[in-house]
Amino acid sequence: MGSASVAVVMSTFNEERYVDKALDAVEAQTTPARIVAIDGGSSDATVERLHARAARNSMLEVRADGVRRSLPEALNLALEHVTEDFVAKIDARTFPARDFLEQALRVFAQEDARVACVGGRPEQYGESPFGNGVARARMSRFGVGGSGYADRRSFADVDTVQCGVYRRSALMEVGGFDPALQFGEDEELNWRLRVAGYRILMDSRIRFRYVTRNTWFSAFKQYRNYGRARARVVEKHPDFIRTRHLVPSAALVVGAGLVCASPVSKTALLAAGTLAGAYVAGALLAATAASRDNPQEIPYTASAFAALHMGYALGLLEGCIKPA
Repeated sequence: MGSASVAVVMSTFNEERYVDKALDAVEAQTTPARIVAIDGGSSDATVERLHARAARNSMLEVRADGVRRSLPEALNLALEHVTEDFVAKIDARTFPARDFLEQALRVFAQEDARVACVGGRPEQYGESPFGNGVARARMSRFGVGGSGYADRRSFADVDTVQCGVYRRSALMEVGGFDPALQFGEDEELNWRLRVAGYRILMDSRIRFRYVTRNTWFSAFKQYRNYGRARARVVEKHPDFIRTRHLVPSAALVVGAGLVCASPVSKTALLAAGTLAGAYVAGALLAATAASRDNPQEIPYTASAFAALHMGYALGLLEGCIKPA
């Protein structure tokens, strides 16, 4: 494993604000890696920044032809130009620790060939008080249920990881990323890997930072897209569905039904008020627990819960009603 080679694949789309920082982190790795960056049709200065960096770094290969591509389409295009043993999927808003690749290769060296993907738990942060609230919400079980973001284990077999490092042979065996998924592409890929008999490992020593959305609407939009993607994944893999995936949408449907019935039913009015009160109380309690280090940001965390839950709930319902 000491001679194992690794490549980093990165898809970009209008990431001029973060792409330099992400590439700085990749270029600073203790384990050298070739970098293949595929742009998905950016209209900002992302491509110019990529080309400027490629002129200074022979290990960076940039492909940008102006064609609008989804994230998985861009990643699959990058994979066509990768021959290394291992492939790290690094997002343009993600900043890996200097030993990110080194720690990932260490896990592969210690485990058997059934391990197809390894990753860590993101250290999430915001660039505003609300962004910090989103980071806390994404690490809270109230915010994300049984998602790996709220997993506190240091080393474990898991369903999926964000920004995983893959064994290239396994990745190609299952067909790479699904180009039809603009969001949730890694979760769906990791499902196919597990169905094929492979393992996904999470090791908290594989560290990276991720910057969250900074406004309520952008967080809502992100999770609305996640909900739509979840519907696509379940349509493709019915066994993927879990009860926790349905809870936000079920609560939204029940709540909407009670509100509609309230003008003609005191029972419905009381039930709607009770449901809303219980949610607000739960959000405030969870926000208080998640914001112990900065109580002033409790309202932002509570508001972030609503953005995540409402966005995901609506997106999943839309995805089920309007199949692709």
